[in-house]
Amino acid sequence: MKCDVNDGRLAAGCTRPEAAGRIGQLWGRLMLMDSEPSYLASHGELATLKNAIGSWYHQDAYLDFSEDVEIWASMWAGSDSAGRRRLVSQLEQLLSRSDAEVLSLWNGESHAIRFDDGLEAREFLDSMLASFKGQPNF
Repeated sequence: MKCDVNDGRLAAGCTRPEAAGRIGQLWGRLMLMDSEPSYLASHGELATLKNAIGSWYHQDAYLDFSEDVEIWASMWAGSDSAGRRRLVSQLEQLLSRSDAEVLSLWNGESHAIRFDDGLEAREFLDSMLASFKGQPNF
């Protein structure tokens, strides 16, 4: 029998040991991930990364910053520790995908730079990731 825990109550016919096991599984999954804040829900998968790209790479980004390393430092400084972990994790997830997916995400979120091919976007995002990992509070 499937054992569900809803609103803190045991499902009919569910024994306490089964429920404890199910709660432990759910809690374990929750603790393994830094969940996205609810205000990012509309961005879907890789929401923190998409939001960061769209927020910092706006159409006037290069009027506000002289080079990308300044933008990356601002991204890092503007995030709390959970946001930083999500940002690094999501960059790593994206970079494990195809060049076409990397290019599509970047060009869909950035309003400052567009790349013509996935390899170029990948190299750029690799540099961003290296910059984050080189921060003193990484």
